[in-house]
Amino acid sequence: FMKDAISQGFEQKEEDPFLSSENTTQPAYNIKHLVDRDDGKLILDPEVSISDIFDNIDEPINLMPDVELRNFFEENIQTRDQSSDSQWFDRLEILYKFIIDRRVNRVQQWFSQNTSRFPNDHNEIIIAKYALEQEITRLKLFWNFCRLRCENCGLACLKASRHNDNENDMTHDCLTDHECHSVCQFQEIHTDETIPKCINFAGHEGHHACSASHSCGASCIYDGKRNCQLKCTKDIGHETTTGNEVHLCEATRHYCGAPCSLKADTQKGNYECRNTCIIPCEESHEVHKCENEVCPIECPIATCRRRCESREHFHALEENVDHFCGEEHHCPNHCEGLGICKIVTEPTAIVMEEAEYVNKFGSFMFTKYSQTFQRLPCCIKIPPNEFKHEGKHVHEIKKRHECDASCPDDLGKHVIEENRKFEIFHYCDCTLPYDHGREHNSEHDTVHGNMLLTTFTCEEEEFEFEGHRLTIGDRGDFVLCHKLCESIGHHRHIDYCKDPDVCKSLTGGKKEGILEHIKANISPNPTLEKDYISHRVFWERTKFQDPYSRDDRESFKKCDHECIDEKHKNVDNVTGRDPIRSFCTQELFHAELNPSSNPPGNVGYISTDGHHFSCENPATNVGDFHVVFVIDRSGSMSSSDCRPRCSNSQTTCLQHNHNNRLGAVYEAVYSFIETRKNSLKATNVGLSAVDRDIASLILFESTATVVFENQSLSNPEQLLEKMMKFDADGGTSFHAGINKAAEIIEKYYDRQKTNVIIFLSDGEAITPDSELRSLCQREVNKGAPLYLYTVMFGSDGGQPLQQMANIATEYLSRSTSGDVLKCQYTLAENVKKLNELFTRVAESLRKHKPMLIRE
Repeated sequence: FMKDAISQGFEQKEEDPFLSSENTTQPAYNIKHLVDRDDGKLILDPEVSISDIFDNIDEPINLMPDVELRNFFEENIQTRDQSSDSQWFDRLEILYKFIIDRRVNRVQQWFSQNTSRFPNDHNEIIIAKYALEQEITRLKLFWNFCRLRCENCGLACLKASRHNDNENDMTHDCLTDHECHSVCQFQEIHTDETIPKCINFAGHEGHHACSASHSCGASCIYDGKRNCQLKCTKDIGHETTTGNEVHLCEATRHYCGAPCSLKADTQKGNYECRNTCIIPCEESHEVHKCENEVCPIECPIATCRRRCESREHFHALEENVDHFCGEEHHCPNHCEGLGICKIVTEPTAIVMEEAEYVNKFGSFMFTKYSQTFQRLPCCIKIPPNEFKHEGKHVHEIKKRHECDASCPDDLGKHVIEENRKFEIFHYCDCTLPYDHGREHNSEHDTVHGNMLLTTFTCEEEEFEFEGHRLTIGDRGDFVLCHKLCESIGHHRHIDYCKDPDVCKSLTGGKKEGILEHIKANISPNPTLEKDYISHRVFWERTKFQDPYSRDDRESFKKCDHECIDEKHKNVDNVTGRDPIRSFCTQELFHAELNPSSNPPGNVGYISTDGHHFSCENPATNVGDFHVVFVIDRSGSMSSSDCRPRCSNSQTTCLQHNHNNRLGAVYEAVYSFIETRKNSLKATNVGLSAVDRDIASLILFESTATVVFENQSLSNPEQLLEKMMKFDADGGTSFHAGINKAAEIIEKYYDRQKTNVIIFLSDGEAITPDSELRSLCQREVNKGAPLYLYTVMFGSDGGQPLQQMANIATEYLSRSTSGDVLKCQYTLAENVKKLNELFTRVAESLRKHKPMLIRE
């Protein structure tokens, strides 16, 4: 915009299609005027009077587009034929110089007002000021007239100086019609008519003559030479006079016209003058010289457009010539000091140009920040007539370089574990002065940005992070590294182990508040041993300042184990309040506390794995269950329309002898037990709760058979082996199944356990009304609710099963209506829905969000 500011008087000019008039094809523009950017005030552009420049003229003049200046001059000040061409040029140059100086002064005022609050020796101010100087030089060179002789007449060329450097614009042109507009000077001959115009070219020498025979009129002997007026102007018959036989026009000089002899090798390449010789053709000469008297060769400094300061046209033919312009120059080299000149951190995407994050689940937009190094230009000026300055190249005299350390400083091998599940690498750069660590023993500091060199990894193939569905290997581009720890709260990092032998020798392989050695092989680079490390240790190892607040840092010191009670995870259904999470009160990587001892301060509880929580012990209200599976094994269950999916390696054996409906149900039972077991083991309290849950399985046809009873969930593979001993065969009796379930529940009655029956069939039978009511009433009398889930597998028509669920619901207390558990009937049309149902029921026994378990 510097060019627009100088030549046009505004910062920016953009075509606006919405402002274009319907009545014109001319485009409309949005113009951003020169303003003080602090207060928004315009840089004044007052009218001036031409009388300030020329006498006897009193017209206001505004800063106007360049193309109007010449027309304005000829219309209001002087036409070109009113005086000699030299005088006309002199006055035109006065106007142009006034306009240019006025524009330059206004832009300099604009630049000064907008940079006044910055030090003059600031690198960017120096660079901008030099750019302004360069544009001013270009403007003055552009409006410096050529003034060499027009190739078609005797007037001066009105093009910009050095226009013939351009091979497409080598012709000198006065930009007129090249005709003389004066009248014939032989007026005594033209007595009876209007005096005709001169037929010579504009700017010719001698008399103005019309086409009438006022003189000899024969062709000049130099016809074809530049400046020749073609016709002899001697008296008629002069050739008969001895010594006056030669025909000559009135031109005092007929130019040689050969190419100028100036040719030279310069620092910017070969130079050849494109003008022609103006030495009289009749004079004998070996060196052809054009009318340009000064050295036309450009200054050898690469960025300079000025001409050599020598006033000698053939200056280049002298020995050891450099053609300097005589001015100072901006050094073209970049700073060579140690460290980084400048780090730039700025949004690379504005509202309409945000970056797009794409993965297999879709895409979303995020603001992308980039952090880049800048090696700034040297700020020292090159003295006149020199190719370089003394000393090193520096971008600013007083300012020190910034540190060139990267965050973290171990070649990007750091890993951050988000919520003990997500592991991320990242990279930023220090913004403190170079050598700050050695001189002031200070940590590195940085302006953090997007984690562009990171990828996610997780114990699950697919997961959710900040509301986005992701998968292992997805990039962390949308995550800001200084926001990661803040968003996850209590956490630990993962780093490569510095000394495995020392770590293994520690008690329990850990040191309180510092680290814990990881026994498992964790990606990336699973063969390299790793440690869990605290937030503080992670930032200490990076040698960068911790970007988080004091409160955050204090919070991050605490253990990241969390109470598994659901009240800390679910929104309160009554008040709508968000849950309050409960973390262990001890330091991260603390020694395990004794669960049998009193909790610190006699507040809260100590979990079975040695963590102290200040909230109520969820073990006192964790439900223990006796789950009774009552499964139809009648002949219709041998149908192969529904088969086990065998998605687990432990269930592939079902394909051999149970590749049917019954096998699909066995797989669902196995998945139920696995889900229940894992949801418990993933919690602190669940480590003991998993051993208190029991399960029984009854197969019925016309009669009922107990496959296993009162079994722990700890070994689902063993339970699957017991199921696989039975095949589908026989009729269907719901009575037999419910009666056997009642016997099992009574046999292993435990007032601490909740009884859950999952009753499944693929057909219809008589509803066991009295037997079911008797069972439900017996449990009510004991003060223990019975939860019955009935499942119709394969096809519709489960009215008896629906009736059974309704009967059981009648015996539930209203106080249990808000519980997750319930009595209900479900149609499972296929294997997929069957497995989803069993998994959902298992999770409803104790909803739990799995966490990453240390291997």
